Amino acid sequence: MEKREKNKNIIVFGIVMAISLSVALNIGNIFGGIGTFFKILNPIILGCMLAVIFNVPMEALSRQLEKLSKKVKFLKKEKARNGISLVVTIVIVVLVFAVIMWSIIPDLIESITGFIKNFDNNVNVVTDILDKYDEHLTFINDYVEKIDWNSILKKSGEVAGAFFQSIFTGIPQIGSSLFNLSISVIIAVYVLMDKRRLLSQTERLLEAVFGKKVSSKVTGVTNLFAQTYASFLTGQCVEACILAVLMFITLSICRMPYAGLISIMAAVFQFVPYIGTFLACVVGAFLVLFTNPVLTIWFVIVFQIVQFIEGQFIYPRVVGSSVGLPALFTLMAVFLGGKFFGLLGMIFFIPLTSVIYQLLRDMVNNRLSSDKAGNDTTPETGNADTLKADSGSAE
Repeated sequence: MEKREKNKNIIVFGIVMAISLSVALNIGNIFGGIGTFFKILNPIILGCMLAVIFNVPMEALSRQLEKLSKKVKFLKKEKARNGISLVVTIVIVVLVFAVIMWSIIPDLIESITGFIKNFDNNVNVVTDILDKYDEHLTFINDYVEKIDWNSILKKSGEVAGAFFQSIFTGIPQIGSSLFNLSISVIIAVYVLMDKRRLLSQTERLLEAVFGKKVSSKVTGVTNLFAQTYASFLTGQCVEACILAVLMFITLSICRMPYAGLISIMAAVFQFVPYIGTFLACVVGAFLVLFTNPVLTIWFVIVFQIVQFIEGQFIYPRVVGSSVGLPALFTLMAVFLGGKFFGLLGMIFFIPLTSVIYQLLRDMVNNRLSSDKAGNDTTPETGNADTLKADSGSAE
């Protein structure tokens, strides 16, 4: 019997080693297959993400329509409320994007054309500034004289050619991306219209396969994620609006060019914590540089002051601890989300990482508290046994 058990263990060990060796030798193909699998599922995953994002305003509108159902009869049906709230949500999102594009594109075109038109004047301004502080900038002049401008122009031409070539070769990819986006939107619409039944079927499936305990835990985690994401998205929207107004007023008072465009960009980039603020400042600085190079440094200073006031006094009160995620984990969530799913993934992964962080934190605290409680009760039990032994010996 022992020999048979020993042979069985040897066979199992050999199978495990063979599988491990096969995985190690084909690790590249395995990861490539996983990547291809997720690439196929990408429209479905993006559709579910869009459904989660649209569900926040949709639920708010549905609750308002439910209050009106006492006066309007057809609003008593849940499908009617869901349909109306979904259509209104999609219209609002489309209008917001249209307003943003309508505000950004003309100013961008004006900035580029103004830069080309005033190029000679801007060069003269910069030259005058350099001449004024020539004594303090001798090291810059020495460095500039050593630059091989012919090679730089040659490299710039090569980069520009590669850029335009990538634009023409990327037209089919743009068409494919638009097709995948349309599929994702359709999936999101179907998920939102039938979300109650889908959630109920998923809960029943989990209960049938894994039991009631696992099903209830999964339901609790799902509700926690929905609450966290709703709080995060609502807070970020309010915060973006406040930042846009504050930035527009400040830049207008300081007579900075493109105050409206920069304010809208700052509000949009606000949805990506830490990185978005830096990108908005850099893009805004380039826009000001194209128009008036002298104001660039002042713009950066004013932008950072407004951002500091917003981050220290407004953000904690508006968004608060809705996410409750340390900065390191927030950056990791932004990086991973952007790597796999772009801007939408950045916005989606932050509350997802927050939920995982909360669950792990609660698990660790529960384990530590239970271990501490066990250690505290052990000496008491030992003392009780000692007392019983002493009383027995006394008798």
